[in-house]
Amino acid sequence: MFTRIIKTLTALLTLLVLVFIADYYLDRLKQTERALQTAQGDIWAYGGSVRRHETEIKQLYDWHKELEEKGL
Repeated sequence: MFTRIIKTLTALLTLLVLVFIADYYLDRLKQTERALQTAQGDIWAYGGSVRRHETEIKQLYDWHKELEEKGL
């Protein structure tokens, strides 16, 4: 009878430890997901910035060509 109680308590304690370990790794996974979403947003912002600069450079190039054609 006493050994059965000990085995049951050991099993419950083991289960509790496993739940805490799973909770820890789930929290780490959520933190990683948030970091990846932030990084993805930064990448999209950087891409938009690059496209905007490409457009500005093209406009300056076109303006320069027009000035050359006019002889200025």
